[in-house]
Amino acid sequence: QLGRTDEVRTVTVAFAGLLKTQLTDQRFCTVAQDVACTENFLKLYQIMRGDLLHTCVTLSPDCAGLTIPSLLLQPLVENAVLHGLWNRPTKGCCTIEIFRDEKWLYLNVSDDGCGAPAAVVAAARAYAAGDDRCADRLGIGLRNVIDRLRFVYRQEAVFMMYSDPCLLYTSP
Repeated sequence: QLGRTDEVRTVTVAFAGLLKTQLTDQRFCTVAQDVACTENFLKLYQIMRGDLLHTCVTLSPDCAGLTIPSLLLQPLVENAVLHGLWNRPTKGCCTIEIFRDEKWLYLNVSDDGCGAPAAVVAAARAYAAGDDRCADRLGIGLRNVIDRLRFVYRQEAVFMMYSDPCLLYTSP
């Protein structure tokens, strides 16, 4: 523990919560439960990255009780942290915004990191539009999120991915 008792306790509790979520066979959860799982994931990486990882989670209260497929947010946040921010030498920010309008629920995950390669963005967009030939160009997490959306919501779900290199390395 080497004087890091609070961090060890935080990691233990966050990891236990993350495992509890990951090991259940729960196919659906509330938005609040998915956010809680994602926040456990973020606690682990905030301790590893220290002051270099800043997170901001905004959950509109009218969305918290809505039911969604499990593990939609965490894989997207994991991609933002591990692929967008991990190797960044300065402070980076991962932002999660969840809100709704009359018709849609929006789950927005963004980071101010290095950006995704154009080929990955194109493959994700094509796969989300139904082009299964692009599946092997995506990671497991991104592919699983798109698959869950396609399976549950069919044509009613919209998955969008953007990468703007003009926004790279701005401080929060």
